[in-house]
Amino acid sequence: MQGRILKRRLSWSILIWFVIVLLPVYAISDVVIKNPYVFKAHVYKGQLHAHTTNSDGTASPFYLVTAYKNAGFNFVAVTDHDYVTPSPSVNGILFVQGVEETAIGGHLTVFNATKNVDTQVSQSIIDIQNADGAIVSLAHPNYSNGWTDSEIGELHDHYSLEVYNGVVERLEGSSAAYSENKWDNILSRGVVTWGVAVDDCHNISYSEFNSGFVLVNADNLTTDEIKESLKKGNFYASQGPSMEVTVNGSQISISVPSSSQIQWKKSGGTVIKTTNSVLSDNYILALRVVEWVNLYLLEHASKDFQTEIFFVS
Repeated sequence: MQGRILKRRLSWSILIWFVIVLLPVYAISDVVIKNPYVFKAHVYKGQLHAHTTNSDGTASPFYLVTAYKNAGFNFVAVTDHDYVTPSPSVNGILFVQGVEETAIGGHLTVFNATKNVDTQVSQSIIDIQNADGAIVSLAHPNYSNGWTDSEIGELHDHYSLEVYNGVVERLEGSSAAYSENKWDNILSRGVVTWGVAVDDCHNISYSEFNSGFVLVNADNLTTDEIKESLKKGNFYASQGPSMEVTVNGSQISISVPSSSQIQWKKSGGTVIKTTNSVLSDNYILALRVVEWVNLYLLEHASKDFQTEIFFVS
């Protein structure tokens, strides 16, 4: 499968999580990697977090959605604060209703929202929105007013967590914009949730615009099909470049377009393998139980990091 990538810095990295939900097996032949990527007719570029003048954004809904269309996006979810913005009827791009809910502990972004829930109890928001046909993501976990590990630990049934947030990088730097530490903690507790990259755009003239997005595998550009692929992890969180990941038995392989350092990690962030100046690498799952494995790729280019998840049983 192709991968896509994320971030701007002097170097760039791709981060791939292989979440391993294993039975206590002790032979490689017993390991089955469940690849979430299913071939579809199209790969659609989408934005999951953006604001208009209906909350604290500077662009009107029509202007914002038009800007995303002109930037090559296939769909955009407008997530104004505690307000569901209706479609501005821009041709040539799929508009998805969304909302950013203010909750106790942090913010929640909702994809395919029909309403803003009249409560700030985080799990209640998730439950109500899920029951209404929406899906929910944890927004900017490392932002100064973001989620703590204990607060995240009490939540369930959210489909994703923002592992990159563009506006947070502009406001507070990369250490706050990237939330792989929070994702690591979630995965290490056995909670399955995907990682997404978002702009959280408030001004299309600022650096966050088109800085983080998802590339979704789907046969048709409809809200229902995009939502189902997001729920199942059939997408890439990205900021630009491409890569290729394959799974063969107990072996996970990666190839990249330019010479890179590839670093493999396991649960807790422990480095288990590092390979320098290569175009490809692979990792064979060990004979013992591993909670999950991730891949961290450094390249001398101008963009940074991508996420993917594979389940293993």
